Amino acid sequence: PVGAHRLQGTARPLQSRCFIECFSPGFTSEDCHHASSSSSALSEALALEALALLENVQLPLSRAAGVNLLDSLYVLTMPGPSSASEARPEALSRRSLLDVAVEGRVRIAIPLLRLRKMHLELLDVLSFEDVIRVDDEDGVAAYLEAGMCPDCRANAGRPVLMVAAAVKAGKVLQLLLAHGANVHQRSGFGGWTGLMWAAHVGWLEGCQAMLAAGACCADLNDQGVAAAQVAARQGHTEVAIFLAANL
Repeated sequence: PVGAHRLQGTARPLQSRCFIECFSPGFTSEDCHHASSSSSALSEALALEALALLENVQLPLSRAAGVNLLDSLYVLTMPGPSSASEARPEALSRRSLLDVAVEGRVRIAIPLLRLRKMHLELLDVLSFEDVIRVDDEDGVAAYLEAGMCPDCRANAGRPVLMVAAAVKAGKVLQLLLAHGANVHQRSGFGGWTGLMWAAHVGWLEGCQAMLAAGACCADLNDQGVAAAQVAARQGHTEVAIFLAANL
């Protein structure tokens, strides 16, 4: 794998075999390569090699390509004097390898990079909101796997679940709910819930999904208005009737 040419010593089974089995369904220990260890390589060189590896991943990955990628990253990010996680070459001056993996949707690498104590440094809740708005399920999954909270607040203090409801992002809404997003969170202004936003835009499926997750039709915003009334005021009769029936 990439990076193996830098390593010297007695060959041993690479410890990424157990990592692959735990975090990558479909990959088995028989797929793993062997490598040896050394601390002679420069940290900056390893960091740049890991960066190039992540930036040049061609998705979707085959089984063999996925194993090669994890094997290589396991070696290149090994803690110690040659640790890529401690290096800060110019190419990584404002972002971490985890940022690169999330941007590239290289989700198979995210658990390993988090195991190496890496964090998102450049990507934040505003970029997270951007992928939510376009209903990018894979992108949102990458952010969540990298440690982004499903209850974080985006622009104007709105919880990201509320953003998904406001733009009718169906795949992302279900994903956020599956990750435990709190349907009872309120907006920073007006005290709205995600259910109220789904009602406001006339999104029946979104209302149904949030009710199934425990949202309450009886909740009132700061103006004393419930979700059914919000829908009715916007002319969404079907949604208003549905919500009123679930009070």
